[in-house]
Amino acid sequence: MVKLSVIVPVYNVELYIDDCIKSLLNQTIEDMEIIVVDDGCTDDSIKKLKKYNDGRIKIIHKKNGGLSSARNFGFKYATGIYVAFVDSDDLINNKNSFKEMFDLGIETDADVIVGNSSWYYSENKRHTYKRNRKIFYYGNIMSGEEYIVNFMKKNCMLRTVWTNIYKKKLLIDNNITFKEGILHEDELFTPQVFINSKKIIIYDKEFYMYRQRTGSIMNSNNEIKRCEDMIYICRELNDKIRKIKNIKLKYVLGDHINNLLFKTIYDNRNLNIDKDLLDIVYQNSYKIKQKLKLYALSKNKEVFYALEKIDRIKSRVNKMFNF
Repeated sequence: MVKLSVIVPVYNVELYIDDCIKSLLNQTIEDMEIIVVDDGCTDDSIKKLKKYNDGRIKIIHKKNGGLSSARNFGFKYATGIYVAFVDSDDLINNKNSFKEMFDLGIETDADVIVGNSSWYYSENKRHTYKRNRKIFYYGNIMSGEEYIVNFMKKNCMLRTVWTNIYKKKLLIDNNITFKEGILHEDELFTPQVFINSKKIIIYDKEFYMYRQRTGSIMNSNNEIKRCEDMIYICRELNDKIRKIKNIKLKYVLGDHINNLLFKTIYDNRNLNIDKDLLDIVYQNSYKIKQKLKLYALSKNKEVFYALEKIDRIKSRVNKMFNF
């Protein structure tokens, strides 16, 4: 029986794919399958992969459809008890990571095993993501709802899908997939996972290295789409939390939605703010400062921009000193 299915969408990453695959093949976990999804590559990425004579690697092909489409496609082929999603330009740190995470999940029957990550710049330069050690410690068990409440309150919940491994049955039973055709898909996927998780457990070791590529340029079309997709995500999340009975959970998720919207509005000053958008902010404005921002948005955007800028400065200071 396959213990862990690792899904790796691949699209034109010939410069990085060797590092990624070698880090996976180096894992000590037995009975692991690496499902490589060729998302219509036009470079030598797949050619490089075919040189590895290893039965754990399974290459499947599809037309280019983007990251979410490739992840969903790969998931259909997964046979493991747990699944992990790894981006093809990233790396897994520590050869025992997946074995330790899987064993932890089996011992406790956890739906999700939550790990930690670092931003990888080069072999000699990386930055570990800071987590609140009062709640983020090895073996800490809680429900998914408790996880969202505790970690969002402390502003240390990562929504990235690759930070965790997931029980495959959880995703199937709750019909949780990646929304195709949008950016920031993890912002929609991850909250749904934890809302439906009865038990999660913390694996506090840094196991995932997210590669930071220098010199990337975001064009204006991408920025417009990022804005549109984030608003779509906020609308979808808002619809979902209306059905939640847990008041604390509804509160922190509502606060999160507003923060996403405020950031999007601040970063895209030409955005047309319609009544429906203001209604979402209104529904989730539990804090006085959010009510002030809502009032400023409807009356004077410059005041809103000033309030949001102050909050950003305070947030950076808090992170710097790990408050």
